[in-house]
Order: sequence, then structure tokens, then C-alpha cells
Amino acid sequence: MEQTERIRQMEQRLDRASSAVMELAAALDKYAGVQEAIAELDRYYSSKEWRQDFEDDEAGLLPADLKRGVLSEDAIWNLLSDHRELVTRMQEIVAKGKQKINMAIFVSGGGTNCENLIRYFQNSPRFATSLVVSNKADAYALVRAERLGVPTAVVSKAELNTPEVLMPLLQQYGIDFVVLAGFLPLVPDFLIDAFPRRIVNLHPALLPKFGGKGMWGHHVHEAVKAAGETETGMTVHYVTPVCDSGEIIAQFRVSLSPDDSADDIAAKEHLLEMEHFPKVVEQVLYEAFPTDFPTGSPQGEAQHSC
Repeated sequence: MEQTERIRQMEQRLDRASSAVMELAAALDKYAGVQEAIAELDRYYSSKEWRQDFEDDEAGLLPADLKRGVLSEDAIWNLLSDHRELVTRMQEIVAKGKQKINMAIFVSGGGTNCENLIRYFQNSPRFATSLVVSNKADAYALVRAERLGVPTAVVSKAELNTPEVLMPLLQQYGIDFVVLAGFLPLVPDFLIDAFPRRIVNLHPALLPKFGGKGMWGHHVHEAVKAAGETETGMTVHYVTPVCDSGEIIAQFRVSLSPDDSADDIAAKEHLLEMEHFPKVVEQVLYEAFPTDFPTGSPQGEAQHSC
């Protein structure tokens, strides 16, 4: 009779263990980056730290009968209790996999690049354009963003330079990364400090040429024309306190003809932006958040020169 009761209890415990495993498996199936979850668990489980813990903690050792493939009552309880840390780690990975990296786009003008970025990432399982910020209330980029369902905010110059105003706004939307897409004001130091190597800017020329104060929009293309350049291009770079002086991430070039006007130069350069900017941003995101992403390649890879 006692043996029968022990068997019944063991069956109940097996059922509970099986249910827990099935629930965890179901959760992992919902995680788009299941390969990364498995890889992360493998790294953790194979690490020296885990192995040392496993060997040092007698309660955490796999029972001999489990190693032989026999699930005894003690083995079941050890799996449920002593390996709780591993199960917790798996749950953390699953939860992290459900979160997206939230991006804010700062704009001042028409917003063609802003819209291009929103559309590029709108179906991404890993990235979200969560906010568009402008220093101009009449910026058409705000209209583009609202039409695509992205929240917008207008900040004055004073608000932009006030941490107590700008930081709570970004925190409200859980912003992890900032993209400057035609944003004219200088970014305040406190924002750069809050997002180290997580703010990138698009410049419509091949830096270090035609950068710095006064070099924005059509002024850049007019300067390129006046200098008789045989090529122009776009630059994506990290933002630092010095205007247009951050580390260059990627550049793309296009040839110019002596007959090209400043408008022609602007049009050629803009085509480069439409083709390459979202892919470069995506690549930088993968590099900025390496442990948060599933294994595999982004949709496009940044080229450092073209």
C-alpha cells in the first residue's frame, strides 16, 4: 500500500514537472529569437561559473540515477528545486525576447527620411519607432509620423536643453536609441551622456568635408557645387558634443557631373539616403544591443564606403 501511494505521488510530481516543461516550451515557441534563447542557455550552462557552482553545491548535482536515465522521486525534486536558477534564467530570456528596442527619431523638416525609417521598421519583431520629436511644430515630419501611427512631440529650444523636460519624455516611451534625421539644433551634452554611442546622425555630405556650423540642408549641396567636387555622398556618424565630428559609421558616394546644379546634387544624395540609411541604422542597433537580439543578420549590412 505504501509503495502504491509513493507511485501515485511520483506520478503527480511527474505531471507537474511535465506541465512546467510544456509551459516553458510554449513560451519559448512564442519568442521570435528562440535560437538566441537556446544559445544563451548553452553559454550559461557551459560556463565555468555554472560548472563550478554545479560541482560545489552538492544539492545541485545531477543525481546518479538521472544520469542513467532513471527518473526517481529524488531526481524529480532536484530538477524542480535545484535547477530553479536555470529555469528563472530561461524565463528572463523569454521576457527579454518579447521586448522591443524603442527608437526615437528627431526631425526638423519634411521628414522623408523619418517616414522611410518608420516604414522600414514597422514590421520588425525587434525594433520599434516609438516616438518622433521635432523642434518645429509645423514640421511635416510630424504629419508623416502621425499618419503612420507613431506618437509625436514638439520641444522648444529651451525644453530641448532642459533635462527635466526632455528625459522624462524619452523615458515615457522607453527610448533606447535616438536617430537624428534632419534635426538642426545641437544635441545637449546631457542627452549624449544618457545615450553613449546610441545617438546617430545623418549628414548629407562626405564628412569631414562640408560639415560643422551652417552646413545643413541645401547649404551643403551649394557648397559642394561651389567647390567643384566630382562626387558627393551621405555620412552616418555617432553624435558627440562637437558638431559633425563623431566617429563615422558608414559613407556612401555618388559621382557628380560638372553640369549638375545644387538641386541635382541634392537629388542624387537623397537617393543614397533612401536606399542606405535604414539599413545602416539597423546594423548599428544590432551592434548597440548585441545580447538583446536573436542570432542572424539584419535585413541589410552597413558598408563603410561605397
